Amino acid sequence: MPFEPRWRGGELPRLVDARHAALVEQVVARLASRRWEVAVEYTFSKFGERGSVDVIGWRAAERALVIVEVKSELDDIQNMLSVLDRKVRLVPPLVATDRGWTAAVVGVVLVLPEGSTFRDGVARFQATFAAALPSRAVEIRSWIAQPGPSSLRGTWFFRLSGSSTRMEGRGGPRRIRVTKGSAIAPGSCPINRELRTKPVVVAGRSRSVGRPAASSAASSAATMAEA
Repeated sequence: MPFEPRWRGGELPRLVDARHAALVEQVVARLASRRWEVAVEYTFSKFGERGSVDVIGWRAAERALVIVEVKSELDDIQNMLSVLDRKVRLVPPLVATDRGWTAAVVGVVLVLPEGSTFRDGVARFQATFAAALPSRAVEIRSWIAQPGPSSLRGTWFFRLSGSSTRMEGRGGPRRIRVTKGSAIAPGSCPINRELRTKPVVVAGRSRSVGRPAASSAASSAATMAEA
């Protein structure tokens, strides 16, 4: 009999998706609080090369662009770095044309959940990460607060509280989606979401299960602790 992992009655990918959404929301909140103009789920296509970036940010005063790749799982390191390099190559000239964001400096940040699993994964490929994404939290926070004078590449670990990853409410676990291409002005971080509830089938009947929804304010519900 095939075994399918479950979490609180829902599929395991639902938890992974919720964790990814929580990480994205924390990144958006951090950038917006540092006066970055933010776009979420920026999609691109050029000569058959297609993809999307979880978060991009722009600081006009310094002409600084930051490209943020959020990963809630760390599996194929080489493929991840290859895809990230393609985004770094294609996105800056595209956003310069699309949005007028012509960058003088570019930051590239990989965001991972805090935890021994992810830290051990990075440690196992220490030389690779040191070459591709060498900066860590202190340097990244400093660069985000005051971009430049040079570009930056680094890995940033974010700690999520339990409420950030549960993502449950009336009707059971919910998938949270951010509208593609959403732009968020500096100093604010409203995120358009599409909440989907999946019914649970019991003895031929469907019903929704869940608990009362928690507060939607991510900046107060999630704790950001980087190392």
